[in-house]
Amino acid sequence: MSASRAQYAGFAAVRNSVYNLFMRRSSVFAIVIVALGYAGSEAMNNSVERAWERYNKGKLWKHLEAEVRAKQAQEAAAAVAAATASDSESAQTAD
Repeated sequence: MSASRAQYAGFAAVRNSVYNLFMRRSSVFAIVIVALGYAGSEAMNNSVERAWERYNKGKLWKHLEAEVRAKQAQEAAAAVAAATASDSESAQTAD
């Protein structure tokens, strides 16, 4: 048997195994199609999500959230300090 025939025989064996395992019954074939569709969808979603985050690094909310929250806390503390200072000044002038 030549090398090409041996390779073809190996391919034919794999092809027959795949057919017998996945495509012989319609119910199994339908489940395989649905499972492969779901797996492909998840793979594509994860790939696009990773690429999107890499391209927009530093611009997305999850990258900026800590910085924005810290700035809001500083502004709130400054507003409280200003209100406290104005209250104490008005209390001193009232006495």
